[in-house]
Amino acid sequence: MNQAVNQSRRSAARTRIVLIFGIALGLSLWVDSTKGATSVSGSVVDGAGRPVEGVEIKLFTRYPDMLHVVQSYEDFQADQGEIAYLKTNKAGKFQTTIEFSLDKLRIAIGKPGYVGFTKSVALAWGKNQPLVIYKSTSCEELKQLGSTREAPVESSLVDIIASNDFDEPILGAQDCDPIAELFRINGSIAPIVRTLLGNRAILARNAKLLSYFAEETDRQLLISQLESRQDLNNEEINSVRRQIAGGLVSPASEKEWKLLESIITCEKRYVDDDDPIDVPVEEAALALSANGSRRAFSILNAKPYYHRPPALESSVELAIRWIQKHPGPVESFSDLNESVRSAARVFNYSGNPSRLRIDKIVKDRLAQKALVHCSVGVGEVYFYQLVFHRAGDKWLLKGIWTAGVAD
Repeated sequence: MNQAVNQSRRSAARTRIVLIFGIALGLSLWVDSTKGATSVSGSVVDGAGRPVEGVEIKLFTRYPDMLHVVQSYEDFQADQGEIAYLKTNKAGKFQTTIEFSLDKLRIAIGKPGYVGFTKSVALAWGKNQPLVIYKSTSCEELKQLGSTREAPVESSLVDIIASNDFDEPILGAQDCDPIAELFRINGSIAPIVRTLLGNRAILARNAKLLSYFAEETDRQLLISQLESRQDLNNEEINSVRRQIAGGLVSPASEKEWKLLESIITCEKRYVDDDDPIDVPVEEAALALSANGSRRAFSILNAKPYYHRPPALESSVELAIRWIQKHPGPVESFSDLNESVRSAARVFNYSGNPSRLRIDKIVKDRLAQKALVHCSVGVGEVYFYQLVFHRAGDKWLLKGIWTAGVAD
C-alpha cells in the first residue's frame, strides 16, 4: 500500500504520509521529583472511543526516533527490553510507577485482534488524551455483513467503521474493501449510520459514508451537525466539510452554496494559526468545476481571507480555467464508463484520455448507484473516487473526492 493519504494534491512539499493505521496518541506522564520516581497513567480506547479492557502495555527506556508499527500481536510479544508490563482494566485505564526518574520513554501496546504500535513519549506529552488502538477487520466479517438482506446489528457496523482497515482494502485481499462493501449495502445501513453521527470518534468516517451514499437529506443532516456541534475542533470540522464538499456537484440549497463559498474563501473561523492548509479547497474546487455554472465560477473567483498554499491555489486556478473552456455541468451518458471519462476531465488536466485509469467500479444492490475508483498520471499517480446515480437512462455524477497520491 504505497498510496498515501494526501488531501492536497499538489502539496508543495510533496510530503508522503506513511500509513500508521490512524493512531491517535496521548499519555499522562510526569515525574515525581520528590521521590525520584516516574508515575505513568493513561487510558486506551478503540476507534469508536470505547474503552478497551485487557490491552497489554510495555514500557521501555530505549526508544527509536521513528514510530514503529507492530504488524501483529506476535510482533508485540517479541518486542523485548521492557521496564514495566501492565494491562488495562474494564474502564480501559492503566497506571504504574517506575522507581527512577525519566523525562522520556517508549510505550508499546497490543491485544489480539487489534493493530498494536509503539511510540516514544516525552514528559507530559498529550496529557489527558487516550491512546487509540484500532481493531482489525476480517474479510469474513465484511462478507457476513453484506450477505444479509436485513439491517446489520449496530455493534457489528460500528466495529467495521471504527476499524483499522476502514479506508483501505484489507492487506493481502484487494477484493476485501470495507467502504466498497458498505457502499453495496448502503440502503440497509444508512439509517444506522445516521444515528451514529453523535459519536465524535467516528464522525468523519460516518460523514464519508453518507456523502458517498449521496442523498440530499443526508447532506442536510451533516451540515446541521456542523452548525449545532460545539465539541468539534477545526481539524474535525474540516474533515467533515471535505466529505460534504465533494458531494456538492449539484448544490440544492443556499446553505450548500454557502458552504462551498466558505471553503474556497478559507473563511476565518475554520482556519487555525492563519494557515488554511486543512481547508478542503480541492474537493470544493472539483465539485464547482463539475457544476460549471455561473455561480460556481463566481465562487471560484471570490477573494480568499488568507493566502492559499500553492497546492490549494492551483486547484482553484485549474477549476476556473476549466469552466472558462467548458461552461455548464459535465456531460452524462447511459454508459457508466463514458460518464466516468466525462467527469474525470475536470481533474485529468493533461486532456489525454490514455492517462486515465478506471481502477474499480462498485455498484449497490439495486444497481442504481456506483462508486468508481480511478487514477491519472504517469510516474506520480493521483487517485480519485467518484459517485454516480442512475437517473432515467443516464449515470449522473453526484460526488468527486481526492483519494491520495503515490509514486
